[in-house]
Parts: sequence; structure tokens; C-alpha cells
Amino acid sequence: MSNEVQNGSVNVIRNTSPKLTKLSITNWNLNETYDLRFIFTELNIYSSIDGVFASGDVTISEQGNLISSCPIDGREFIEVEFCSLEGQYEPYHRIFFVYAVDKLFESRDSRSYTIRFTDVLGKINLDMRLSIKYEDKIENILKQIEEIIENPEMGFEDYKQILNNHDTIPTGNRMFPLNDKDDLYIETDYEMKCVVPSWHPVKFINYMVDRALSKDSTSIQEEKFTDCLFFQNRKGEYILTNYKKMFNTQLETEFTKNIEFKKEIANLKVEKGGFSEVKYAVQRYDLSKIFNDQIQKQIGFFGFTDFITNFVEAKCEPVKVNKDEIQSCIYNYGLSLKEQYPYETIKKTEESVYYYDTCGMNTEIQDREYDRFTLPHLKGQVIRSYLENAKITIEMNGVSDIDIGKFVYIDLGKADDNSVTQYVNGTKWVISKYAHRFLSDGTYNTMVECFTPYINRERDANHTQSERQLREGKDAAVAVQNSYR
Repeated sequence: MSNEVQNGSVNVIRNTSPKLTKLSITNWNLNETYDLRFIFTELNIYSSIDGVFASGDVTISEQGNLISSCPIDGREFIEVEFCSLEGQYEPYHRIFFVYAVDKLFESRDSRSYTIRFTDVLGKINLDMRLSIKYEDKIENILKQIEEIIENPEMGFEDYKQILNNHDTIPTGNRMFPLNDKDDLYIETDYEMKCVVPSWHPVKFINYMVDRALSKDSTSIQEEKFTDCLFFQNRKGEYILTNYKKMFNTQLETEFTKNIEFKKEIANLKVEKGGFSEVKYAVQRYDLSKIFNDQIQKQIGFFGFTDFITNFVEAKCEPVKVNKDEIQSCIYNYGLSLKEQYPYETIKKTEESVYYYDTCGMNTEIQDREYDRFTLPHLKGQVIRSYLENAKITIEMNGVSDIDIGKFVYIDLGKADDNSVTQYVNGTKWVISKYAHRFLSDGTYNTMVECFTPYINRERDANHTQSERQLREGKDAAVAVQNSYR
């Protein structure tokens, strides 16, 4: 789809994707809205399981002067709406808030610059601090934080009004919409007792979630470890979940490698009822991480020692966690299979890495809190690395309904003994990142990163007896031939 925009005596032709139905910027102070679809060159939207909220950027190339006439000074919001194919995909529809303009470049008759935007929480996060005592489970503390953010006395009514005016957005006028009805939602195990030392909300949220134990983290006290995650889904809702929940949810979809897939054929197949063949077609992939035993050693996967230093009593006591304890935690969590355990034959000890903690005056309370939170947190850092052991990055034609935390299968086509696809095919993966990318020529791609602990490493074990016999027979035949030379 192309459009001709006249600027003075020069006709500028801009192409835009029919899938991008809305890309506008509004200065809420002046109540002026501008359509960016015909002057943008690139639009990116990012979301990650490690980031609390989504963000993005749009690059503008124009012969006018939108940056001054709007003007763009941090009092703007950007509305984005797109859908890969109406009726087959769920649309993506969000409101974001501008926080920066950079990369300004001017030539004789044009200028380009990049507008950066983020979710409303990212916008207001640095405008408030929490200085309060909490003594509750993390999911309840999150609800209390939501109440503080939504309080009219905080002075965020302009943001609420903007969100309220766009009632088509699922979150409505909520600035911190927690979804405790989502299939991924979990409850935590212990109450957190803390006094927040004037932290920004996101910093405190990350601190809490990083130390949270779900009820699934195992019923055995000695094998508990932190396993929670907190992120924003594609609708703008916030989800508290854990690794076990993500891998045990209903299969979301399958990413398929179709070598002969072409963009021109995709719509034709969809129109003729072949939607399932092309919806999640893998164009390119990068198996960016299979294993790294040096990193595993550094984080303590083979065991670690935590030295508890008591300055009051002038003593230092080591707490050792060996490889078997780490392995036991993983097995009892219910995600890993023994035959897929990658380092079964490697002998390492708790001497791999050291941690250091200090304790206060009341050693009894300290010991209890150490067993409840500190030690599970150290184990959790190690086990999280294992659960995200293998990673793959996939590029597909634009997919508007992709989402963080969803469980997928990946099929990269027929594998053989020499193909890396054997590491990937038939394996459970969880989506950890995605990026939507629109270009002015109509191109729309989605980049997706997935992780799994289930990578298959035992190639030889997968060969059938007959295959091994055949291979051995070929080797013997070659040896006989060589003996006559």
C-alpha cells in the first residue's frame, strides 16, 4: 500500500503496511493528534520476560517539522494498532508514552529522528518512591503497590484519563493492571517482611520477585529455591508466574520451518484454508546457546559455598551446597528428565564459586531468614540458569498475537546425524522475548527468543541398534578394503 504525500514542490512516496492500522502521536496538552504511518521509516516494539514493561521506538523521516509543530517534549502518547491478518490473529493495540527523542539528523530538504516510548509504568516509575513497611505475600504487596499508583493523590490523573479515553485497550484506565485470573498466575509461599528504603516501584518489584518462592518450588524445605517471574503480556497486563507453570500450560502453538515458504504464497494459502501451514512459519533461526559449562561453573551449577560472616561474634561459617543438592532441586521441581541432564558424568564440587553473606545480632532470626530466603535465592540463581539453558532466536513473518511466557513446540524440519535441528525439534520451549518490526516499505517481521532446559545432547543414544550396526558394518567394510590396498 503506497501513499503520496506532497511537501512543497516535492512529492514524497511512502509505503505502509495494511497490517499497521494505527500509528499516531498525540500531544495531550494541546490535544493535537498526528498520523505517523506515512512519515515513519521504522517501528519497533520490544517485550521481555526479564523486563517489567514493554517499550519501543519509531524513526521519522520528513520534510515538515513535526518535532516542533506538535511539539514533542515528553507530554505525548503514541497509539499503536496492528494485526497480521484480521480474523486469524488477535490484534495488538497499546498506548505508550514518549520519553525521549534522539538521533536527529538534518539534510538540505529533510530530517530524521527517533522517538522512544514506553508503558505508563515506565513513564511514572521515576516520579515516585516507596518508603513503607510490608509484611505480606508478594502477590498481595503487588496489589498494594497498584493501589498506591492508582491513588489520585499521586498526581497521575492525566495518564489515567488518557487510558480511560481509549476504552478499546484491555487494561482500561488502570496504570498497573495485575491479572490474577491468567492461566499462568501463581501464589507464593512465604510472607515477605521488609522496609522499602525509598526505592522506585520497579526496583522494589524486581527485588521481591527475584526472592520469591512459589508454592510449586517443592514441598521439601531443603530443596526450595526462588522460581518466580514477573512481566507484562501483550495486552499490557502484569503476570506473576513461575517456570513450572509456563512449561505445564496448554500447548500454545508450533513454530514450523518451511523451506519453500514465500511471503506471496502465504495469503493465498490462508484464503484457501491452509492457515495452519503458514501462521507461524520460521524464516530464519539462530540456536544462540546450546551449553556453556564455564558459565555454569561460575554461577555454581556444580555446587557453591556461601560464607556467613558474623561480625558481632567474629566468626565465619561456610554453608556448602553440592551438585547433588542442585540436581535434586531440579528433579523434584518436575521439569527435568534424568536422561536429559547434561552434566551427569562431569564431577565438580562446591569449590566452583563462593558467595558471602553477613548476619546481625539475633542469630536465631537470621538463621530462620537465611533458610527461608537467602539460601533459596542463591539456589534459584543457579537453577534459573539451568532452566534457561538453551536459547534460540527465530525470525518469522509478522505475528501480532505472539506473547511472553507462552509454551510452544518448534519444528525445523527433518533432522539427520549432522543437523543441529535434532537439538530443537519436538522440544518444549517458552517465549522469553519478542520484537515487532515494521518498515515503511510494508515489511513486517517478528523476532522471537525462546528458552528451554530440555535440549537433547545424547546424540549417540538416539541411534537405534540397527543404525549402529549398519554404521559398524560400513566401518568394517572400509577396513577390509583398506587391507587390500
